[in-house]
Amino acid sequence: MAESPAPRSPKATKAPKPAGAGTGDGGLDRFVAAVQNQLPAVALDRRDEEVEALGSQACAALAGGRKATAVAGELSAQGVKSADAAKLVALARTTVCHSRPKV
Repeated sequence: MAESPAPRSPKATKAPKPAGAGTGDGGLDRFVAAVQNQLPAVALDRRDEEVEALGSQACAALAGGRKATAVAGELSAQGVKSADAAKLVALARTTVCHSRPKV
């Protein structure tokens, strides 16, 4: 009688999340990847979903007519350093904002 293999722990059966995996929104995925590469301190203590939310917030504010400096100030209020917040707004503009459908 053959022995069955030892049961694997739940951790061992979970594959790591591949780089670039995300919501399925290509723009948000590019934004998260750009933040992870260019602003690792911002991404360090945030889940991908939280980074995506920063990008979505920036796009919504810009689409609503807010100036980039005002949007960066809003992101700073969420614990992002001022210089990093300005870079986040710029990254959002180039990766995710343009991919959102215009309504």
